[in-house]
Amino acid sequence: MALHAEVHRLCGPHLAPAPMANSLPGQWTAHVTLARRVGGHQLGRALRIAGRPSRIDGRFAGLRRWDGNTRAEYLLG
Repeated sequence: MALHAEVHRLCGPHLAPAPMANSLPGQWTAHVTLARRVGGHQLGRALRIAGRPSRIDGRFAGLRRWDGNTRAEYLLG
């Protein structure tokens, strides 16, 4: 949560439009997109893989803010 607060402190003044309430520190709805565009024929395998590890190691590839109302993407880093 400290990382989220720091990102908000640094990026918040530059966000347009302003952040939604559920993205503010202390109110953030935590989520991570682990896979996109998984077809029906791949879904069973994806669910087996996702349910296996108790810890998923990965790397940070980018940071964006998605405005679902306007379908606009704001790249942050």
